[in-house]
Amino acid sequence: MQLPHIASATCEYIIKVCLQDVLVEIDEDNYLPETTRAVIHELYEDLQEPSSSLTPSPALTQPPRLDSHSSGANEAPAAVAEEKREGTGDSTARGGCAEGSISTEGSSITVPGQSQVKATSSMEGSIAGSLRVPIQGSSTEVEGLVVVPNLHHLLQLIEAVRRNSCYLQLTMGQAASLLTFEAGRVFSSVIPSETALRKRISGVIKKYFEEVDRVAWWPGVTEEGKRTMTHTREYSEVLRGVQYPEGLQPIMFTQTHYEALLKLVLTLETVSGHAVVLGPPGVGKMSLARLAAYNIRARVYFLDDQREEAGRVAAIRAAVQASGVGGRRTVILLRQHALTPALLDMLHGLAHTGWSEGLWDPLRVRGLLEGIRQKSSKSPRPHENRWMTYLEEEELAALKHRLITNVRRNLHIVLVIYSRQVCEEWCRRYPPLRSRWVWVRLDDWANETQREVARRIFIPAELPPHILHQMQVALPAIHQLLKKEAALTVTVADFVEACRVTVKLLAHRRTQLRDSLALFKGGMDKLQETSGNVEELKGELAELEPELKATQEEGQRLTHGLAQQRTHVSQIRDQMVSLEERVKEKCEAVSAMNEEVVQEVGEAVPGLEAAEKAIKALDKKDLVEVRVLNKPPDLVLLVMEPICILLNTKLEWAAMKTLLGDPSMMKRLVEVEKDSLSDATLRKLKKYTESPKFLPDEVGKVSKPCRPLCAWLKALEHYAQVLRNVEPKKMRLSEMERELSTIQLEQRQLQQQLGQNERELSELQARYEGCVCRRQQLEGGIKRASARLQRCTRLTTVLADEDSRWSAKIKVLMEEVENVYGECTLGGVAVAYLAALPEPHRNDLLQQALSILTASCIDTPKKFNLVETLSTSEVREEWTRADLYPDPACYLQAAFVTAAARRTLVFDPDCMCVHWLRRLRENIAGGVAVLHARDESLPSRVLAAARSRRPMVILHTPASLTYNLRKVLEVPPVVQTSDGERVEVTIFLVTGSASPKLPPDMCVYLTRVSFALPPIVLEERLLNDVLKIEREDLYEQRANLTASISRDQKALTAVDDNILHKLTQAATALLDNEELLAAFYEAKSTSAEFRTRLAESRRTLQKIGNVRDKYRPVATRARLLFSASTALRSLNPNYVFSLQHFLYLFSVCITSGDRTEALSFDQRIDSLVKSVTQMVVTHVSRALRPTHRLAFTTSLCAAIAAEQGTLRRATWAAVLDPNCYDEAALLKAVVAQEGEFDPIASDLLRGVRLHLILHDLVTDVGLSGSRGIAEAPRGRISDFHALMLLRISKPRLLVAGAREVVNSTLSDSSLLKPDLSLVRMLGQEERKQPVLVWTDYGRDVGEEVLGVAQARGLGGITRVITAPTRTKVTTDRWSLCAPCPLRPLLAPGQQ
Repeated sequence: MQLPHIASATCEYIIKVCLQDVLVEIDEDNYLPETTRAVIHELYEDLQEPSSSLTPSPALTQPPRLDSHSSGANEAPAAVAEEKREGTGDSTARGGCAEGSISTEGSSITVPGQSQVKATSSMEGSIAGSLRVPIQGSSTEVEGLVVVPNLHHLLQLIEAVRRNSCYLQLTMGQAASLLTFEAGRVFSSVIPSETALRKRISGVIKKYFEEVDRVAWWPGVTEEGKRTMTHTREYSEVLRGVQYPEGLQPIMFTQTHYEALLKLVLTLETVSGHAVVLGPPGVGKMSLARLAAYNIRARVYFLDDQREEAGRVAAIRAAVQASGVGGRRTVILLRQHALTPALLDMLHGLAHTGWSEGLWDPLRVRGLLEGIRQKSSKSPRPHENRWMTYLEEEELAALKHRLITNVRRNLHIVLVIYSRQVCEEWCRRYPPLRSRWVWVRLDDWANETQREVARRIFIPAELPPHILHQMQVALPAIHQLLKKEAALTVTVADFVEACRVTVKLLAHRRTQLRDSLALFKGGMDKLQETSGNVEELKGELAELEPELKATQEEGQRLTHGLAQQRTHVSQIRDQMVSLEERVKEKCEAVSAMNEEVVQEVGEAVPGLEAAEKAIKALDKKDLVEVRVLNKPPDLVLLVMEPICILLNTKLEWAAMKTLLGDPSMMKRLVEVEKDSLSDATLRKLKKYTESPKFLPDEVGKVSKPCRPLCAWLKALEHYAQVLRNVEPKKMRLSEMERELSTIQLEQRQLQQQLGQNERELSELQARYEGCVCRRQQLEGGIKRASARLQRCTRLTTVLADEDSRWSAKIKVLMEEVENVYGECTLGGVAVAYLAALPEPHRNDLLQQALSILTASCIDTPKKFNLVETLSTSEVREEWTRADLYPDPACYLQAAFVTAAARRTLVFDPDCMCVHWLRRLRENIAGGVAVLHARDESLPSRVLAAARSRRPMVILHTPASLTYNLRKVLEVPPVVQTSDGERVEVTIFLVTGSASPKLPPDMCVYLTRVSFALPPIVLEERLLNDVLKIEREDLYEQRANLTASISRDQKALTAVDDNILHKLTQAATALLDNEELLAAFYEAKSTSAEFRTRLAESRRTLQKIGNVRDKYRPVATRARLLFSASTALRSLNPNYVFSLQHFLYLFSVCITSGDRTEALSFDQRIDSLVKSVTQMVVTHVSRALRPTHRLAFTTSLCAAIAAEQGTLRRATWAAVLDPNCYDEAALLKAVVAQEGEFDPIASDLLRGVRLHLILHDLVTDVGLSGSRGIAEAPRGRISDFHALMLLRISKPRLLVAGAREVVNSTLSDSSLLKPDLSLVRMLGQEERKQPVLVWTDYGRDVGEEVLGVAQARGLGGITRVITAPTRTKVTTDRWSLCAPCPLRPLLAPGQQ
């Protein structure tokens, strides 16, 4: 069944009928009702027009697919009818349709001349199908999906206007703003492009409104209890009141995020409101969905929390039970990865019919119905059965309809998607996703959004305004540049981390530079103080002597005045002592009298307070009980009359009733002036209180509310009588207080006189002490001035070189201060984006980023050093102590790991990072917790380690976002321990892959860092191993010299810093600080000694380095061997070789090499090179398939030729390009890289045939079509040039040519036919290792392996494991070989 297209007249009539009762109340002076109808009508009609010429998807031209799990055609209408019968009050409170409004769930509209159009759930599938049928000239298609506005969209927009009808009373601009937003929300599924949709809606709105205000809207609650929209000027004002659920980090809101959150909140406030949140990874889709669900106070079910699909189905059942039986608002949240077709079928049925048969079996259904029946019924039936077998079928159907109605009203589903392809597939499978669900799109951040995000992150850094603006321009440009790199997976999370790391680096670097600059400038300021003139010092001495004489005479006069003043002060103090005794006696008498009065009055206070408390407890209902009496009892009148006297009210019952109805009566009674009751009033009160019947208990028998009033009147009368009884004592107390005041006045006057004399005495004493101090200062000044004259000449000479050195250092620091913003930005970009790239590629991209920073007017250093930017010398020393190889490349890798703001994923193919991290954190209690990603209990282990304050290393991290990994990444950065302390969670994820391909949704959470051993570092390490074995004396001397240079350099820096600190912190002039000068002279001497020793050590180290470099060919060949071995991973993922075992083989070769004394040094080097090559090639070859051995050795020879400079890598890459088959094009590509190859290429292109001799291979080469006698080539042809010619003209001889090149380069023909027998394989180096046998050659040789092992006496080999060849082995220290003919598949020592 398909609905016809809604005609324009029909649409206009629907709008008029639905909005008639709302628009009639509008003030037409401010707003015209016709405008509202016209805007809605034109919006609907405008979106019917095509926005592109794309053709519809074939899948959408077919009839709509019915949900196999839906409950049937007869259930939905009944469910809607039940929902309608339930009343509109609940739906109004839930954000649904209020009374008198229109609902898309079950309302009818009769149009003149047409049949009735009913928007019920039973027609939703037909609506979905019909609205997706391509209509000529009236459809829009985006991403292959045709979507046309339908009746559902129209009714939703009308309902939004009805619900927010108060907006029509606002200004025209605010009304236009709200209407624009609601239209964008309702029609979000029509045009998937938010920009295009906004443009279309704005075009319609501007026809009727002169301006559209920029207003932030948010759902609010009116006095009537209906959901309406409130507005503010800025959305940040609304966000201040938004509450975050526990575990959700604050979201960095932009305008787009705010609008998306508002759409989600409004959708979840609507009956049957479901949403699809679409956007690239990292833009905050799931966080917004969680925040929206929390702000509507819904119970949230995260299907991601379930490991298996069965758990997700159980969670869906729980959500249905909570919404259908419990009647609680419920939200189901799930991401794209957790959604399977079966789950989507269930959710689709729940969203559109409130039911899905695939969820329930009959037993569970009856349990749900029993639960909803028990909740709705007040009393259980007699003899009821648990499963309601006694109920009639009609009653069961009614209960089921009630359950479905509750589910449709309370259950909301939010799907979070990042893949547009998956989204398109879902929409093809379930067309109602487009017509009924609200689509919230968070597109990749535009430049404006990125600038706003950068501004918010940089605000705490307090950057200068022009720098902040430049950073806002540069960082988005760098982000866009790096997005174009094929080797990078760039997400918005990388941009955020780049900003945050930049802020972190700026805070550190600016503090460091500021302190250093202040230190050197302070030292320079102190040095300038030493330039005092000697003549000035002499003049100072001439001025000090007369002043010293005058000071001595002044001291004598002050001594005589002090003696007279001390005598006068002593006399006044004696008078004060006697007067204080009189005051004390009088105070005691006053205190005794006051206590007596307070005691008597205090006896009456508790009763009065208790009575006041009792009358305060009376509420309005109690007083109404008395007020309703037409003829009150006498005791009630007896109580009320004195109250009327106190409150100046007539003694009539009518006046009393009025008084009882006064809400402030109790407050007036409590506020009666109890301490100032007149005698007349008291006599009137006694007239009533002395009555024998005026007792609380007697009154309480007649009226309970009057009982506390009676008790209060009795207590008030008693309190007033007590006050009159103590009145004589109060008078006596006042008289005594007056006498005390007179004595105290006399005492104060005497104290003032004493204070005046003591001040005069203090002034004289101060003047005397100042005179003495001044005299001492003058005497010391004369002495110091003389000494300063002597020190000035010596100090000026010593500080001459420091002045120039510190001035140069200050200049360097000033340049670094200017360049700090560009430097830290490069550091942040490197950490966030480039930490996983090889160093050459990373440096190229950093140079491009540097160009962008320069174009943005941000000062950058001419030569930037990321190691210095991301770490300090102290930190690098700590890393070295943790067994990190002391090389800048390794330091940079470690800096990337520690500087990341997100969790770090380390690519560690050589197993260096784990060892370094364990050594680095070994001082922590418990050490580093090493966990495995495949452990099912990983999430709980991570939390346990975090609460015990242990950092964690998670091994074998997969290249996809598994359940375990997602749970680990969702662990908050700070957790609370058992003792309530909040500790930071430190997690390092490690994978053995060198360059895994990670999905974007995984890259959002992780900073990727490559910890692979750089080739140059490997070469230096191997060179050290060679030197240690061959020349142990030089190795130890070099190690000692390196350690000595490091110590001396550190000590020299400490001495210089110590001098600067002492100079800066010196409180007195430099020439007056003898201790500082002595320390400075000593430090200068020590500094000169260190510099001399450092220069000598460096010269010696250079000499040792020259000898060490003679062994470099061995290390270079070993480096090339390891690089060629690791490159084999591209042929087979099982070709993973252990660095540890490679180093072991290398040491075995060096140790067991030919050490004949007759060999010269060069011969010894050649012998070592051949030995290393032979052993490594043999061990690697036994792990390779036969077809891969020649490829390995050929690539090794190419690497050797490239290292020797006889082959360019670019040329070799061009020759190996499998996509190039044209001979001429390939020849030109080689000539472009190899200039000396030009004569040969020219001959070939002219059709000349060349006679090629490649060792034992002799042949003629030429391009296709060449004829004639072969000629000798012009010039010399190298082996690889000959190999290139074979690749170009005779590919069939390429294998034979490669063999000749390998035999010639490696000088060992046996390497291509290694001895692969078991006896050879089970050599001494594997004596204690198990053996893994690959059984893919047709037979199992496990028994053969064990037999050979036992014959050789290898007791360490206890078992044989068989495995398919596709299995990737990650067990440490295994020797792997293949069955007969026993061709090994993987190198020994596999890690």
